[in-house]
Amino acid sequence: MNEFWSSAANARFGNLNALRDEAVAATSMDAPTLGLSIVDGLLIPLAFLHLFVEGEAKTNVAMAGVDAVSALVDEYSTPAIAGLSAAAKHLGVPGVAAPATDAAIDIFLQHLMPDEPFIERFAALMDDKTEAFANLGQRKLALIETAGALNHTLNNLFWYRSLRRNRWRTTAGETPMSSLMADALKHIPMLDEPPAPAFGEEVLLRVSRGDGLLTIAQLSWNACLESADGTLPTPGYIRDGRYVGLYFVDAGPGFGPEARLRCFEPFYRGADIQSTYRGARVGLGLTLARIMAARLGGKLEFGPVGGGERPVLFLPAGPASTISIAT
Repeated sequence: MNEFWSSAANARFGNLNALRDEAVAATSMDAPTLGLSIVDGLLIPLAFLHLFVEGEAKTNVAMAGVDAVSALVDEYSTPAIAGLSAAAKHLGVPGVAAPATDAAIDIFLQHLMPDEPFIERFAALMDDKTEAFANLGQRKLALIETAGALNHTLNNLFWYRSLRRNRWRTTAGETPMSSLMADALKHIPMLDEPPAPAFGEEVLLRVSRGDGLLTIAQLSWNACLESADGTLPTPGYIRDGRYVGLYFVDAGPGFGPEARLRCFEPFYRGADIQSTYRGARVGLGLTLARIMAARLGGKLEFGPVGGGERPVLFLPAGPASTISIAT
């Protein structure tokens, strides 16, 4: 037991570890599991956020701040646990052992709270409790970054629910490729100074800025999470008839055969997931990007770029001889 945490907090984390062990034991390598993805990608990061603040409370953070964070965490974790339990009960499996079947996913998504932006609520809470968090210094930035990763996970869950219910309405438009890519990179909180893409020409993508940004951001987030050295891979593009294919290249070898076959399945996070805790991610990024690309008249598929097979996002585009720009 960690001496900095209360018995209730230690029990919370211990229970989550037990839940993870249960989910791991029930996970088949042949199918992604909803239970393990939600425990790993949402519940444990939420618990870490709460435990970090409570640990700091012994020296720097007033208990009012701890109570406020605890209440916010519970608003998101309680419905998620209830959803997992309901999905498992419906399928007749124990605890968090629910596989990622369509029925289990829909039952779980019904229990999610309204899609309110977690990062904004967390930041507002810290501003409201300024005195409680005044002495955190640089550790406050670490908290905000953790909350940002959780915000992305929650957004993906909410987006997936909206897409399954056909609630996303695309809008017509044209947007310059380079500015759209630059804007997408700005939405990744782990990048302090995202680089400006250096493309040899400017091409108009036949998508609205908002729709294109949402779709490309999924690809760029996934590229950062999968990067071999933890840094932002280099963006690039290829022409393919009336499409432009956007991609990211890192120092790694690309996706292997099994990953290419399975990575578009919802909640699939790789064959090593049973023994590896992967942080605030649930396995929806490429699933969402593929659905969204199709609804924009494009496609997401693998292509041989950067010396390996990597996801390439093809979007409708204007002619190749648009505006030439300096590299």
